Amino acid sequence: MTMLSPVNLDADITRQRLEAAFIKLRHLMHDSSDQKRQQYHGMAQGVLIAMHAVMLLDDAVFDSRTAELASEL
Repeated sequence: MTMLSPVNLDADITRQRLEAAFIKLRHLMHDSSDQKRQQYHGMAQGVLIAMHAVMLLDDAVFDSRTAELASEL
């Protein structure tokens, strides 16, 4: 089993929370008016940018899961 450093662990937790926020925003987009949908879409884009920034700080790459989430937007 690979041990994660505190920095890697923090980045992983942050990324998981951002992914959860993205999924919630995606659900909200489907159940909202056009104006709210546009707002949630903008927020979801911001979450994807934040996920990418966390990975860059953690020396990771834009992985397939994040690419999959981005394609759903």
